[in-house]
Amino acid sequence: MSSPTLRIGIMPYLLGRPLLRGLIADGPPDVEVVQAVPSSIGQSLIEGNLDAALGPIAMTLAHPELRVIPGLGVACDGPVASIKLFHRVPLADLRRVALDTSSRSSALLAKIILQRFEGASPEFVTAPPDLEAMLAVADGALLIGDNALVAELRPPEGGLPPWQDLGERWKRETGLGFVFAMWAYRSDLDRGRARRLAEVLYASLARGEADMERVADEDGRVRGIPREMAYRYLTENIRYRLQEVNLAGLARYVELAVELGLLPEDTVVPEGARMA
Repeated sequence: MSSPTLRIGIMPYLLGRPLLRGLIADGPPDVEVVQAVPSSIGQSLIEGNLDAALGPIAMTLAHPELRVIPGLGVACDGPVASIKLFHRVPLADLRRVALDTSSRSSALLAKIILQRFEGASPEFVTAPPDLEAMLAVADGALLIGDNALVAELRPPEGGLPPWQDLGERWKRETGLGFVFAMWAYRSDLDRGRARRLAEVLYASLARGEADMERVADEDGRVRGIPREMAYRYLTENIRYRLQEVNLAGLARYVELAVELGLLPEDTVVPEGARMA
């Protein structure tokens, strides 16, 4: 008797392709992949429409009933290249910031950086990820994913304003890395299927790491991202195997978010994401 299909959600950005390589190339018959923006994926997982998802860390923190696969995720230890805060005025003078609606985790990070490290208290509004439209209604704009990565290749009319790479700024201020997403799964997933999930995800990443040049070439090309840029991004900016510096950064993120009232006081880091 075959096992029930595992429904796994992941964002459609370039950074997700190495994680999917084994699932796409080898096509395990017991796995179905669903792609959507991070906020949508998180909601589908919570509602029970997915068994697991590469969920934004803010979603995982908000739902302590979720479990995480230890050691795997999307992280950085310095510049991330795909999370950029564009600004027409100095960061400390920002009055209104348009936030990409795709990810709450990055939005929270932007709020921490502006409030804690710049002393700014701008109004935050949500907007579709169109830089020109965002800057028409605000003096700052947060873009994530492929839109942020290629912004300099497709500048808006009038030119590209200055930007702050949030991974780089976080590293400068804290000396730590950051965790943007982890593989989360529902606590009602039985042990056997949870073990199978971890097995599939680790194997898929290993395949992606071995095929990184092809991923950068093929998946970068369909997104209009030059091969060299895509390869550098996937191998230098993004980390898929979490290190202590990333887990320490996650703990600090939670601490600051709670301190600023951006997360509830009882927020805790998931067991599989804590430092040893």
